[in-house]
Amino acid sequence: MVEYKRKRITSHMYRRKEEYEEINKLSETSHQNSNTISGNTFNRKYNISTIPRDIFNSERCVRSVQSIIDSMLHRNNIENRINTIYESLVKTLYDEMDEYLEYKDFNESTNKRKRNIGKPYWNAELQQRLLETNKTEKEFLKFKGDRRIRKQHENNYKLKRREFDKRLRQEERNYTAE
Repeated sequence: MVEYKRKRITSHMYRRKEEYEEINKLSETSHQNSNTISGNTFNRKYNISTIPRDIFNSERCVRSVQSIIDSMLHRNNIENRINTIYESLVKTLYDEMDEYLEYKDFNESTNKRKRNIGKPYWNAELQQRLLETNKTEKEFLKFKGDRRIRKQHENNYKLKRREFDKRLRQEERNYTAE
C-alpha cells in the first residue's frame, strides 16, 4: 500500500490559490459578446462546428496575446490590473472569432411571444380590451364579500368578456375577408 505524505502549505501556495480563485470568479461571469449598431444591442452566436485550423495565427492575434502574456508575467501588474488584462484577453479572442468563424447576430429578446405573432389581426384596441377583461376577472375572483356585490362583479366580468370576444371575432373576420 502506498502512503502519501501531506505537504505543508506555504504562504506562496495560498497566494497562488487566491489568484486562481480570483481568475476563476472572473471566468464564471457571463461573456455575452454584446455589440451595438445604430443604438440596437445584439448578441452574437458563433458556429463552432467548423473551426478553421488557422484561427489564432493572425499577426494581430499573436501580438495581442503576447502582450497579454507579457503583462501577466509582471507580478505587480497582476495585482493591480487583473481585470483589464482579462478583458483584453476576452476582447482578443472575440475579435479573432469574429474574423474567422461564422456567426449570427440576434436581438436581446428571444421571447417566443414577441418573435411570433400568433394573430396578425391583433391590435392596440384588442390589447386594451383584454387588459380590461383580465382586470374585471381578477376583481371578481378576489372579491370575498356580500353575494349581491359579488354577482355585480361577475356580471361586469361577463359583459367585458363578451365585448372582447365580439371585437376579436370581428377583427378576425375583417382580416380573413381581406
